[in-house]
Amino acid sequence: MVAGILPDDLKRKFAKYLVEAACQAPSADNSQPWLFTWDGECLLISFAQCRGKNAFFGPDAHATLLSLGAVVENIEQAATAVGQLLKWDWSNEIDGAPYARLSFGGSVFSGVLPVDLPLHGRHTNRFPFLKTPISVSVLHDLVECRHGGVRAIAISSREKRLTLIRCARVASEARFCNQELHTWLIGSLRMTPEAVGRGDGLDIATLNLPLGGSYFMRFVSEWRRMAILNRLGLYKALAFTETQLLGTSPGLICIVGKADSGGIVDAGRLLTHIWINLNAKGYAVHPYYVITDQLLRLKAKTVPDAMIAHISGVSAELPSLLNTQAGEILHIVLRVGLPSVNPPRSRRLPLDELFIDLS
Repeated sequence: MVAGILPDDLKRKFAKYLVEAACQAPSADNSQPWLFTWDGECLLISFAQCRGKNAFFGPDAHATLLSLGAVVENIEQAATAVGQLLKWDWSNEIDGAPYARLSFGGSVFSGVLPVDLPLHGRHTNRFPFLKTPISVSVLHDLVECRHGGVRAIAISSREKRLTLIRCARVASEARFCNQELHTWLIGSLRMTPEAVGRGDGLDIATLNLPLGGSYFMRFVSEWRRMAILNRLGLYKALAFTETQLLGTSPGLICIVGKADSGGIVDAGRLLTHIWINLNAKGYAVHPYYVITDQLLRLKAKTVPDAMIAHISGVSAELPSLLNTQAGEILHIVLRVGLPSVNPPRSRRLPLDELFIDLS
């Protein structure tokens, strides 16, 4: 076979293989806001406009672009596994229609496709971790990780850990006071076997809820009840529960860097690269997006009035904590440690809902 030239049947097979890898990428509450189209020559990656539930985060939202970066990383890792080079043609405007066109060439692909890539083992673990410290060599590898203008920072000192945890707790309190976010979360939960079987959203079994927790989530699913309980301080209790595992985690990793669209995609790539490697080495990973989400909402003026001053305080603390420069932001926080349990995993949508073959 001539290097860089693939027959049509192998192109189609390879395109589907890349999409299968891409669909394993993480996304906000497992929303999977992607659409992949194969036209016979190029694989198009677009925002899934057809799935209305993804309208909460639009095509240019930080959370969407972060997951786009994760998709790109998975695709690149799958291509590298078979020695196939990829050519990316990015749209001038990040509007999701499409984000990029992907073509193949520059190497020999025999048609043999490995199915046991490390990316398929990546998963979220929201359960408690063992107290065993993270290997020094693993930590060293983490802080050396960079992609473009994005880097990983290990939060190791007690003072900095406490500051980060406090910021996460304040941001979480603000989130539980936001009706829009409450509606999104409840809409993302899958509480029955039938709902779980759809393959999107958050299987409630993955959330590490206490005994009776699923019944409580059903009870507060109506915002009117949640708002009443918030007046009694429920939002503080929920935020404490959500963030308490940060305090006992052996490792806290922050992904920081450029805040433009390219920087966000790079952050998604770096996040996914680190996550896959950690899982492959036996470490558990739990992402915390709440700080970034609330800071973005502060900028968009959608933080509840009672919480604006608190989130502004978080915004003021982060630059010195993370040593960020002008134009840089915190993209996400990772809780890392050795797992205490093998957690259940959220499923994925059927491939035919995400992949269109026009060839």
